[in-house]
Amino acid sequence: MLIKFIENIGDRVIRVILESYDFIFFLFYCLGQFFLIGNYDKKAKDFLLEQIYLSCIKYFVSFIMFALIFGSVIIMVSLSLTLNFNLFDQFGNLLVFFMLNEFTPFFTTLFFVFTYSLATKERIDSIKDQRDNIVAQIYLPKLFNSIFIFPLMSLLFVTMMLFSGYLFASLYMNLDFVTYNHLIINSIEVKNILILFTKSSLFGFVSVLIPLYLSKKNKKLTQEITKSFIKTLVMILMAIIIIELLFIGIFY
Repeated sequence: MLIKFIENIGDRVIRVILESYDFIFFLFYCLGQFFLIGNYDKKAKDFLLEQIYLSCIKYFVSFIMFALIFGSVIIMVSLSLTLNFNLFDQFGNLLVFFMLNEFTPFFTTLFFVFTYSLATKERIDSIKDQRDNIVAQIYLPKLFNSIFIFPLMSLLFVTMMLFSGYLFASLYMNLDFVTYNHLIINSIEVKNILILFTKSSLFGFVSVLIPLYLSKKNKKLTQEITKSFIKTLVMILMAIIIIELLFIGIFY
């Protein structure tokens, strides 16, 4: 029984190594395709416009409400820390740290994972047989969209959070707009903006790359929808955690 257990562990380790190698190869292959001008034909551009609509315009109102609700929660937590621990002089730094560095990239990605990324695999399975060049006409537009649209939506998300912050600060701390604006602007550094855009791009990229890889790996949708959904979500969250740990090691 022990021998069988060891064999099963060994088989899983080998399988994970092979899958990791296959995924890394797929990653660098897609990155290499970005630099081939011939990949950007009319079909690819039309598909890109469709992805922009599906990822940010279709659920725009829901995204605004999502940003306001979660932004309000984060602002309330920051205000509670400020009032309970007498950290008024650090109020701006706390808001900037929570909003730009951590919560905005994560919550923006979380929203798009459930509204856009997790449906990528099923959508591709239904249309990829109709395309001549799957990588150029489907994969690249989706990845391009994730790299450049996600940071813009993160910027919108943090703007909504700042607006919520002003409302709560004016109600609970009697801050006027000029004082609030001064606290926030003085707390924002170039590093914060860099972290916001870089994290958003990387989070968006992996949240689309993983469903694309699973779609390529499984030629047909042989798994149950629920099982496939959970597997994709777990892989995306693991990738996000790894990126977050790398940022902690580099910037903090």
